Amino acid sequence: MPRNSREVAEETKRHIMQTALDLFYRQGVPCVTLAEIARKSGFTRGAIYCHFSSKSHMLQEMVKFLSDHLFEEIEKAIVPESTPMENLFNVSYSLFKNIEENPDLGLLVKVLFYSLHLFEEPGLRDTVRSLFEKRNDINRSLLVKAIETGEIDEGTDIELVCCCLSSFNQGLLMDWIMNQNAPHQGKRKYSALYVSDALNFFIDGFKKHS
Repeated sequence: MPRNSREVAEETKRHIMQTALDLFYRQGVPCVTLAEIARKSGFTRGAIYCHFSSKSHMLQEMVKFLSDHLFEEIEKAIVPESTPMENLFNVSYSLFKNIEENPDLGLLVKVLFYSLHLFEEPGLRDTVRSLFEKRNDINRSLLVKAIETGEIDEGTDIELVCCCLSSFNQGLLMDWIMNQNAPHQGKRKYSALYVSDALNFFIDGFKKHS
């Protein structure tokens, strides 16, 4: 069955983003031009501008595209049989699991961390911020349920916990970027077990203990 024009356009857009992501990672965003992306992807500059107005716009679209799948996996990580606090762990852990399993998502995270100046662009900053807030909404819901089930104290400052958990996850992401392939020198090497232990240590700190 022949593909319609919309399917062809979406495939073209994905191919351009894939090419650009690889170039951004290998050369750095400032060193890559739209003309080079066009040449490497096999399209004209006109085709590039049909989909993207700038490199910042291209990064916004990458974030949106890859985050759709990420949040599907995060939602799946919330298991009805688990307690709210167990699911709070599951939501954070699924982020790292998906970064490990999805090479493109891992590359995008690295590109964004290596190019923090890009967040001076309001469009990209607001796009990423909205994703953080979406994840915080999930965490807030779980923390409210944790209060209802008695897993955490009723007076727990949910907004503070969400803020700290978000910052903690970002710190773990930085560890992943800096230490994933670093040689082991007596320190705990970055791994899924390291992330699991770190998250459990953090979450256990504000659980109610009998």
